[in-house]
Amino acid sequence: MSFKSWHSYMQFSHAVKNKSRYVLDRESQDFLKEMENTCASRVEIITPNSLMWRAQLEHDERLYYQD
Repeated sequence: MSFKSWHSYMQFSHAVKNKSRYVLDRESQDFLKEMENTCASRVEIITPNSLMWRAQLEHDERLYYQD
């Protein structure tokens, strides 16, 4: 089994936000089941001392001083 379409997450997100968060419809249940079935293939081990980058929104070169 795989996701029904590339649109599956957006449909799931919409259902959780706008329909019922705790009682899921069949499509939402199927989406979560597929996430569970495929999550092992997305696990990556990060080795110690790996170089990591952090995303930062609206970064610029302005200096900020504490008064």
